[in-house]
Amino acid sequence: MTREICIDEAKDAHFTFIHDTIDSDIVIRLAREGARVFVDEIFFSDASLTSNLRIIHDAPRTFSRVDARGAVRAGVKNVANTTVVIPKQSVECDTHVSQRFLLLDKTAKAQAFPGLEIIPNRVKAGHASSVVPLSKDALFYLNTRGLSHEQAKHMIIEGFLNIPETYKKQVRVGV
Repeated sequence: MTREICIDEAKDAHFTFIHDTIDSDIVIRLAREGARVFVDEIFFSDASLTSNLRIIHDAPRTFSRVDARGAVRAGVKNVANTTVVIPKQSVECDTHVSQRFLLLDKTAKAQAFPGLEIIPNRVKAGHASSVVPLSKDALFYLNTRGLSHEQAKHMIIEGFLNIPETYKKQVRVGV
């Protein structure tokens, strides 16, 4: 089921989506000039899942930022599809999509698909994605500072996910 969110005020809107058990399909529509949206997506799950996020700049001079981060456990596959659409009439928009995944095991998999569908010339748009393994050097360094392997792994995951304080109780970073 697709959830649609319409922002029809020239205000900032902040959303944090925590992906832990189910797939998601979300559309955010920026319908008023000057509307701004900031989206944080956090992936940390025992099960494979897919997130489909679509942001549509339906008005000129709108702004969007997406920051997706995930720590992918052993045997799990996470897929992040984020598409930003800027139609012809929506000039002078500003958007950026960032997707980063940390693989916690050799059997963990992640796919990041940042997409931009842009018609007008006068826009500012960018995207970035990365999928990296857990650093053995970082684990070793923290071990030499007295942390156990599990404590070091927990610290690295928590730092990578950068979970907002208000959501830390919802996301238990187990290893």
